[in-house]
Amino acid sequence: MAAHAYIYAALRAEDVRAVDLPAVANLEARPACLVRGPVALMTSPIAEPEILPSRRNMLAHTKILEELTRDLPILPFRFGMIARDIDAVEALLASRAEKMRATLDDLADKIEVGLRLTFREDKVFQRLAADHPELRQRSESLARRSGAEAHNGKIALGRDVNERLAQRRAALATEVSRRLEGFAERRVEHDMREDMAVYHAALLVRRAREPDLFAEIGRIEAEIGDHVAMTYVSPAPPYHFVSLQIDARVA
Repeated sequence: MAAHAYIYAALRAEDVRAVDLPAVANLEARPACLVRGPVALMTSPIAEPEILPSRRNMLAHTKILEELTRDLPILPFRFGMIARDIDAVEALLASRAEKMRATLDDLADKIEVGLRLTFREDKVFQRLAADHPELRQRSESLARRSGAEAHNGKIALGRDVNERLAQRRAALATEVSRRLEGFAERRVEHDMREDMAVYHAALLVRRAREPDLFAEIGRIEAEIGDHVAMTYVSPAPPYHFVSLQIDARVA
């Protein structure tokens, strides 16, 4: 029985290179490229048609994409994409080569940058107390009281603190978004669902402009880093800016 083919990414044919990293689900194997015309798919053999989303497997997938993304345009596949055999990979290339190539050429001088800002929980409330001394005064007053009145007062204080926190989050997110606007060709801003989250976005940036973006991020961090933590990931596989429609008969 022919081996299945695990798929990592699509590349331009001229960008094909060896990647000396362990393949997903097979530490002894190395990924390799199948080239057909102007594009190639990086794959590795895999015994089963499904794969366990273990930490080792997901990390292997991520490391291979990171190695490619460092200086190449790629179309990344999500973890777990497996074709039934090499003929299916050939069919995928044949049916999507033209669109893949056009997208890869468009991405040739661009990278995805991930940016995430979160409040430092141990610092942001100190900042709120400094900016709104009335909150600290109410807290100190309630600490000296007891009974139902104190209980109700603490509930009201907590509500007001959360309101001030939400206002600061909204103001920071708006300001960060405004300051980054000129750097990105496109961007995806994610909804904030966590209490301490401030801003989370993926930016499609021209490689030549990334130093300017990084410098601006540094200026923002210098201004708000006392109570906001920042995570900057670059280059990231451009999941947010490409879309591959895969025939269900292929994978």
